[in-house]
Amino acid sequence: MAITYNDIKLMKSQRLDDSDEGGGRMTGNEVVDGEINNLFPDISRLDRTYGRVQLRKAFPAVLTNTTNPFYGGHVIITKSAEDEKVKCCMCTTKSSTDVRKDAVDRIQEYVVQGYRLTSYILMGKHVQGSQALLVQQDIEDEIPSVNSVLYLEESDGEDGEFIKIKKVEVQKEDSKKRELCLTLWAQTQYEHDGFHYTQGGGTVIDTYFYMTIVQDAMHYYSIKKLVTSANKGDDSVKVDDIFHNLVPCAQSSDALSNRDATGSYGSYQATNADNTEYTLVDDDFDSVDGVITVYCGIGLLPGSVKVNGYNDDGEGNIPGYYDGTVDYETGIITLSHDGSLHVKVIAIPAARPRIKRCTMAYSITAETRTSVLAVTLLPYPAAGSVVIKYKAQGNWYVLTDQGDGTIAGAVPAYGSGTIDYSTGSVTVSLGALPDLDSAVIFSWGTNAHFYTKSAFNTDKFYIDLETEKQIAPGTLTITYTAGGVDKTVTDDNGNLQGDGTGRVYYSEKKIRLEPDVLPDLGTTIQISYHETTDEKQQTFEITELTDNGDTLTANLGENIVAGSLNLEFEVKRPDSSYSVEKVTITLRDDGNGKFINDANSSIDYTTGEVTFTKCWPVTTYKTTCTYINGGNPGGGWGYYYCSVEKVTVDYCPEGPFTFKYTTGTTTTQYDENVTGYTLKTIISEVASNVIIPSSLYLFLGSHVLLDNEGKIYDGMEHTTGQWGAEVGTIDYENGLIELSDWNWANGASNNGINVKGLLYTPQKITTTQAFFVTGACPIQVGSFQIVFTRADTGEQKAVFADNSGQIDAEGVYGSIDCNTGIVKVKFGDWVADDENAQSQPWYSEDNVVGDQVLKPAPVYAESVKYNAVAIEYIPLDPEILGLNPLRLPTDGRVPVFRKGDVVVIHNIQQFTMPDNLQAGQQVNLPRGDLSYVDLFDQNGEYVDKQWYSVDLENGVITMSDPLDLSAYTQPLVAYHRREDMRLLTDVQIDGTLSLIQPIEHDYDTDYTYVSSALLMGDLYASVFNVFDQKNWTGEWSDDLIGDPCTANYNLIDYPIEVTNKGAIQERWAIIFTSSTEFKVVGETVGEIAYGNTSTDCAPNNPQTGVPYFTIRADGWGGGWATNNVLRFNTTAAHYPVWFVRTVLIGDATAEDDNFRIQIRGDAD
Repeated sequence: MAITYNDIKLMKSQRLDDSDEGGGRMTGNEVVDGEINNLFPDISRLDRTYGRVQLRKAFPAVLTNTTNPFYGGHVIITKSAEDEKVKCCMCTTKSSTDVRKDAVDRIQEYVVQGYRLTSYILMGKHVQGSQALLVQQDIEDEIPSVNSVLYLEESDGEDGEFIKIKKVEVQKEDSKKRELCLTLWAQTQYEHDGFHYTQGGGTVIDTYFYMTIVQDAMHYYSIKKLVTSANKGDDSVKVDDIFHNLVPCAQSSDALSNRDATGSYGSYQATNADNTEYTLVDDDFDSVDGVITVYCGIGLLPGSVKVNGYNDDGEGNIPGYYDGTVDYETGIITLSHDGSLHVKVIAIPAARPRIKRCTMAYSITAETRTSVLAVTLLPYPAAGSVVIKYKAQGNWYVLTDQGDGTIAGAVPAYGSGTIDYSTGSVTVSLGALPDLDSAVIFSWGTNAHFYTKSAFNTDKFYIDLETEKQIAPGTLTITYTAGGVDKTVTDDNGNLQGDGTGRVYYSEKKIRLEPDVLPDLGTTIQISYHETTDEKQQTFEITELTDNGDTLTANLGENIVAGSLNLEFEVKRPDSSYSVEKVTITLRDDGNGKFINDANSSIDYTTGEVTFTKCWPVTTYKTTCTYINGGNPGGGWGYYYCSVEKVTVDYCPEGPFTFKYTTGTTTTQYDENVTGYTLKTIISEVASNVIIPSSLYLFLGSHVLLDNEGKIYDGMEHTTGQWGAEVGTIDYENGLIELSDWNWANGASNNGINVKGLLYTPQKITTTQAFFVTGACPIQVGSFQIVFTRADTGEQKAVFADNSGQIDAEGVYGSIDCNTGIVKVKFGDWVADDENAQSQPWYSEDNVVGDQVLKPAPVYAESVKYNAVAIEYIPLDPEILGLNPLRLPTDGRVPVFRKGDVVVIHNIQQFTMPDNLQAGQQVNLPRGDLSYVDLFDQNGEYVDKQWYSVDLENGVITMSDPLDLSAYTQPLVAYHRREDMRLLTDVQIDGTLSLIQPIEHDYDTDYTYVSSALLMGDLYASVFNVFDQKNWTGEWSDDLIGDPCTANYNLIDYPIEVTNKGAIQERWAIIFTSSTEFKVVGETVGEIAYGNTSTDCAPNNPQTGVPYFTIRADGWGGGWATNNVLRFNTTAAHYPVWFVRTVLIGDATAEDDNFRIQIRGDAD
């Protein structure tokens, strides 16, 4: 008998509720079409307020007393709920017996426990209910991102739980370790013990961290609306969304303030060119809780540390000595020891300069979308520094440089690649095609140039003084006390002499004193002088001066008091590649007929003729930009690499020139007292360079001076880690050290400061672009701001993106995708796209917009920051929600279309037929070119196809002759459908679904939907894998265990019989209890019947009222013995499907919250 429409039913499972035991086996109860609450209950007010996820298991089934196949069975959702707050999808575990708890476990395997993060160490004890964890990780590890999920487990395998990160704060870091405070979305379920010391001095790690891997074990199927009309012959269609809201989420916002855009990379370098070792600590220590902590106060070079003669291993350990560890960046050493201990530390001072990462983005468009990339990174990347991020199906995946020329992900499925550090060439195969309109983000560190020197002294200390009146040349006397002895300095036409040297700048009322010995701290400096009179000022334009080639000459036309002349003028940069546009030059009269530091100058004090050098060397930053072609087939990027180097170049004047001088003096004497002054010194040995912070190791007398964040400290207390007294400041740009305290050096010879360690660089890292992903997403529209400082002008800028995500302002152009957090910005200025621009090496058509082209301009990489407001999804209570959101996507959405899925594009409409249909009557439907037409009566009863035929092409229904519709209530309703069933070859995040072959129908967007099909395969009952076994062991194996029986069942003449209606998915054992009697046992149903070899065995399936199977008595024969077993399996003509209803937070948008499914297939 052929399978009919009425033989295909949706059957209920054992328990239709949300308990752990919900679901189970198929029952004989039908899910009646159109019946209210036939599968799900009413939606409560709490469901609307908090959100809810409910699961119900049901079985599409073929209920015939034959084994006729229902070919190619599949299920689709044909109608979604009109209430937009109610969503439904389908999934399957393929288990006929599983319950809700099992299904939830599979659903929550979106993320699963991965490999152990061996470098992650939980610091200290964290009690149950903790919502913040203190964690240490290796510096090479990527900082976990907000909303990422980790797995915690005790070392004995107990008390495992998933944690989801709400906030990440870096407490401290060094060359090896980073300490993080992880704030969690939910409290921990268990107590976790962290790293601690044992009584014997050893260490124990009781809690392990594991990476979680996006496994996405469950596939989901649903329905989405067509948003773009599709025409016959199209090989793609577009839906409104490829994702389905599986879990409701509440939203909040979080400020991302002053975030670093590109990250940094660094390695350790010695701060002394000779790699000189110094004794940094030589003190007695007392242990605290069995631990001695030694604070060196300065960074240490890995592999150079000796603690009481024991060497470190370069990895932060001191093998064989009290389980010692070294924090190289902070210089902190820990030793496991009870009691007192004298500790001597010898090491090479070091620093770990950070280099801002370079960034690049390969934009993913329809033309450039590929999973294989070949690109070039310039400047060349440092080994181990490259990070590649890409987004596929809404998830971010990360590949990292392993430091040996290979690139790999957390698991092989994420992708792999290679890198040549000498050429910057990278080839990478991504684990999946990146999402359309996303980007592959590259970031890397460089082998930047850092330098050091052998020990040297800074310039001599000087003191800057100012007077109230203008000093008459030759009248100044300065007195001060040093080492308890009075000292005197006098003026010789601008040059200081006596117990110190220096200069007097008469017109500026300033004095620079270099004392021979350091004055006593707090001593008063006394200044005595006569005031000058007849101050004059003259201003000349450059055209009024005589140009002598290298010099200029001005004639003031009157006498000048020797030492009183002061000249000011501006010089200008030769071209715009230099950062400093103009500099004011000030020349001061040396009192002996010349300007200080101008060998070409001359001053005639009698006639007023003055000659001086025209062009002056200026220290500035020079920018050189080169356009780099990324080299990837098909395009995708081109970018500018700009280098900025500190250089000295001649700047020449344009005028005006201002001369200030005096022509007479007075006998009036003035006396002034100066207190609160500072000692200043310049590290001129590294002039025109930038000093690396925290790299200084200085000595003034017997005291060690250390720098930290621009401040100078009098060493560090080795036992407590407290900085010594703050004694001064340092300007890392110009090398100026200014001391406010030098009490221990009162009266000492002025030889400056002895520098035993420092690092410097001639370059500042710049970039002309920044490509990155925000620390959280999505980003609130209108909240994103990019902040940067131009390297060529020094100008600071802060620019907001507009509501569409575009960034277009002076100096910057780009965009942010607020949904993905992808930021792409380029820095520069718009200039005319003319022949001149097109001839420049920086020109690229990629940067042309209209009649303008973006000319790149460098910004300091360290200055690129961003501010934004991130929208956060708050995980809800799993007990109320029905699923644990910590193990599901952050936004609660899962894809319902995937490459390789079968989809049905369908347009279903209704048409009411005329009443009282007659035999042979023809009815014209509103349209032709149809795929199916089905008739139903007013009660929803299916009208058998024997009573009508359909001309699908023309849309005509012809009633049969003879015709008997007495079993149906008229008027009948025709459901006419156009559809195409296709295989997906690609799925793009914008909703574009690529099809393996073109569609055969036209579809508009009204009433047209695309459903992903849950494939069940051919549905029919069968018996397979029949064998006998001599002894029943209790093990359910599909292979023979031990020996076969001597007896055999005659399967050829008496095969085991099943029906579609009665068979279930089960493994059966007929276990003999004697030579003729047996019991019937199923793996999941248990023992259900007894039988004997003289009677047919047909145990009844209570759910359907027909036998599970029938074994004919004539097939047994003789020779059976106790504990013999006949094993066989049966397949069912039904299939397990879990239906998931999600109620999103919010009021209902429509009364209709029902959805409709269709069980589809073919039958003879």
